Amino acid sequence: MEQFKPIESVEYTLRTAQGKEVVVQSSYTPIQLPDRPVWALVVMRDATLQKKRERRLLRRAMADPLTGLPNRTAFLEACLKELRRALRHPRPLTIAIADLDGFKKYNDQYGHPAGDERLKSLASLLRMGRRAPDLVARYGGDEFVLLLPETDTAGALAVADRLRGAVAQLPFAPITLSIGVAVSPEDGTLIEMLLSKADERLYEAKHRGGNQVVGPGDGKS
Repeated sequence: MEQFKPIESVEYTLRTAQGKEVVVQSSYTPIQLPDRPVWALVVMRDATLQKKRERRLLRRAMADPLTGLPNRTAFLEACLKELRRALRHPRPLTIAIADLDGFKKYNDQYGHPAGDERLKSLASLLRMGRRAPDLVARYGGDEFVLLLPETDTAGALAVADRLRGAVAQLPFAPITLSIGVAVSPEDGTLIEMLLSKADERLYEAKHRGGNQVVGPGDGKS
């Protein structure tokens, strides 16, 4: 009897008669008997629970534990995907970086637990204020990033200014939002270029006193 190398980890998603999806992993071991056709030993196992655990772990790895928003890694992956799509068609794509004004002072005055609550409140506001195709993520500290597919300069500035105004009206100590906006392809066709330009404009917004949006065509950058 001649035995061949097994073919492992072939995965299928099946649907039961009750409509439930089941993930099945199979391995096939071809077996050659003398003067016989090649047979195969098939081993199948239900991997549904394993795949669910893997998906949960992946979601946790891609989420910010404080706010529940996507984290920097998830944002960069989404950026890469959307930028490729935008260049292929071609269509505009906006990246915006938003940073809280006066947040350090707020933390110093009220303490870090209160600061964390403000960050969670802001995350909820940004999540609710986004459009369906947009992505909002926590980039780190009190800095958030927005990915706005198929959005040109005028549309991006309108979205950013609406969010800025909503934060300014929140009922707690005077915390406002500064936002820097970069639009592809005018500001670049690489993620690093867009993030750099958005960060540069965020700095300009801070320099002007905060609580404002700086984007392309404002005469400063």
